[in-house]
Formats: sequence, C-alpha cells, structure tokens
Amino acid sequence: MENMRSREFLLGELFARNGRAMRSEEFEQFLREVFLALGYEVAMTKVTGDQGIDLIVSRDGMRIAVQVNGYFSSVGNEAV
Repeated sequence: MENMRSREFLLGELFARNGRAMRSEEFEQFLREVFLALGYEVAMTKVTGDQGIDLIVSRDGMRIAVQVNGYFSSVGNEAV
C-alpha cells in the first residue's frame, strides 16, 4: 500500500512538470523518469547511430522502442 502511494505521488510530481517546455535531452530524461515510475525498465540509446530511437522500455517480456520529439504543432503522417 505504501509503495502504491509513493508511486502515485511520484507520478503526480512528474505530471505536474511542464513537459511542453522541455526539449531534447531534458524531455528524454523526463520520459525516462515517467516510464521508471510506471514500472518499466528503461535503457537510453546513444546519441548517434540509434536509427532515431531514444529509449527502449521493457516490462513483462515486451520491449518498446520510443522516439522522443517535442513539437509545438501537429506532426504529419510522413513523420510517423
């Protein structure tokens, strides 16, 4: 029970930050903290040669590649 409250508190603190104002490495670190708080293992990739992947998150035998970008406006389908 205490662990659950701590996790909820941490997530509340993380989501209280202004993620929209973050760019680049700061935003990557923020998302790393979010995934860790959600119970994922997180590996950050090196800056170059990663095919655009910034984080690899895993849990319950599943691995997910995450590309981190911060844009003020919508991103078109070609970018996705």
